Formats: sequence, structure tokens, C-alpha cells
Amino acid sequence: AALVAMLYAAGVVLLLVRFLTGLWTLRRWTGAARPAIDPHWLRVMDRETVGFRRPLRLLVSPHAATPLSWGIIPAWILIGPATHARPDQAEAVIAHEMAHIRRFDWLGLVVARVAIALFWFNPLVWLVVRQMMCEVELAADADALGRVDRYDYAQALLAVAGGRAGHRPGDGRTSVLELPRAARLVALGQLPQPGRPAGGRRSRSDRSRGR
Repeated sequence: AALVAMLYAAGVVLLLVRFLTGLWTLRRWTGAARPAIDPHWLRVMDRETVGFRRPLRLLVSPHAATPLSWGIIPAWILIGPATHARPDQAEAVIAHEMAHIRRFDWLGLVVARVAIALFWFNPLVWLVVRQMMCEVELAADADALGRVDRYDYAQALLAVAGGRAGHRPGDGRTSVLELPRAARLVALGQLPQPGRPAGGRRSRSDRSRGR
């Protein structure tokens, strides 16, 4: 019994240390990040945060391989320099991350990670948390699609997919979880087809050209 208790405690400590290390890393990244200065990103932030009363900042960090959000009061959205240089992605990125923030998804992530640490020996807990994280991402996608053109949103998802491997779901970050972008696009019925927008809808750029 003593050996079992020791093994259990070791698993709990290991997973909690991993999670707390991730939170410390996020705090360090956030502290070293600089405010976003692109006018379009700032306009989109102003529009998407109308009526939002919690402190919130949009920051640019070289460590943010793909956009991420974390925190409650205050909350932060971190984007990488490459994303900041793509103002055409602002609507999709901000809509998605604001969906996470409005829904308090980061708090749910913390609870899920603590549950895994306490019940690490139960594979069902891991499966439930993984499925929950997938559902969280799809819910944020669905919320964002109420604010952003579906095809433009799909294009933005694909544009940031290359940096997905840089983020792990166990380190306290919401968004950019392990659910592959292609699977999310299929679930949303929005996988782009070569030469035309998915679902037969035209992108904003095509509409502006009068196609």
C-alpha cells in the first residue's frame, strides 16, 4: 500500500510541476511581450471587445508560434510577429481567442489539468479531458464563425497550422490544442477546395474583386 501511495503521489507531483512550469513560462512570455501596434489589429480588438469589462491586452511575442490566450483577470492574447504582420488574419484570430476568453475556457483548462493530475491513473479521465478540449476548440470556432466570413476563417486556420507543434495542451494555454486544423475544418464543413471557397461561398478578397 505504501508503494502504491508513493507511485500515486509521484504522478500527481510530476503532472502538477509540468503544469505549473507551463504557467510560469506563459507569465515569462507575457512579461517580455510587446503591445500590438498594427492599426488594423487594434481596430479589430476595439470592435470585438465592445462591452467587455475585464482587463484584456493583445501582445506580440516571438514565442507565440500560433495565437493563444490565457488568464481571466486580466486576460491576454498573444500572437507571434508573423501573425501580427498579417492583418488579414486579425478578424479570425481575435474572434476565436475572444470566444475562449468570454467562455472562461482557460479556467476550464486549469480544472481539467488538475483533474488529470489527481486521477492520472485513470485512462478515462485523459480521454474525457482530450474530448473536452476538442469540443472547446470547436465551440470557439462556431462562435467565431458568427462574426467572421466562413471561408476567410478557414483560410486563417490553415495559415497558422504550421506552428501547431509548438504548443502543448498541458501547459496552461487555451487555443491551438491537439485537434488538427483539418479535422476542425471538416467538422465545420469548411475544408477549402482548390480554386473555390468551401460551401460555395466567396471569400472577402474575391467579393472585393467582383468575382
